[in-house]
Amino acid sequence: MRFGELFSESPQNGLYKPSTEYGTGTPIIRIDGFYDGVILNDYQCKRLRLTNDEINRYLISVGDILVNRVNSMPYLGKCGIVKHLNEKTVFESNIMKIRVKKEISFSEYISIYLTSKKGLSELRKNAKQAVNQASINQTDVSNVLIPLPPIQEQHQIVQEIESRLSVSDKMEESISHSLQQAEALRQSILKKAFEGKLV
Repeated sequence: MRFGELFSESPQNGLYKPSTEYGTGTPIIRIDGFYDGVILNDYQCKRLRLTNDEINRYLISVGDILVNRVNSMPYLGKCGIVKHLNEKTVFESNIMKIRVKKEISFSEYISIYLTSKKGLSELRKNAKQAVNQASINQTDVSNVLIPLPPIQEQHQIVQEIESRLSVSDKMEESISHSLQQAEALRQSILKKAFEGKLV
């Protein structure tokens, strides 16, 4: 199915403001704020001064999918899904906001697919190349082909993937802890060796 058939409204490009407007005010999601399909948990949003009209026009909501539309090719098309918000938040101009029809598509499933090797290839297949950067537009994103099983199956796929990723994260944490222990032991051995305490 074409991605465009799943849009609940037209995709929207984000807000551009000069650096002089940054400092305090409304938080803004920038392209460094999401990776591997999700908004980073420890991401510290920059803030900028906006009117109420600007806030309402560029507001993001839980379930929105953000797509990096302008960047160097290795980062073009990276996605992030908005899973929670602590306050009203907007998004920057290099990002495209997408909302999908909830009755037939599960935004977490769409985000996971777009983050996959196949999904990224679809997003980038019509990219326009320029010096040191590339771009995709709303038509390019609309033409992305997405395998779309029934909505219940989409939920099941997401649950299975998240379960396996959780196991993977725990293994990574365990390995990291073991490596830290091994490095501490190595340093202890080296210290004893150079102090002449090894027998």
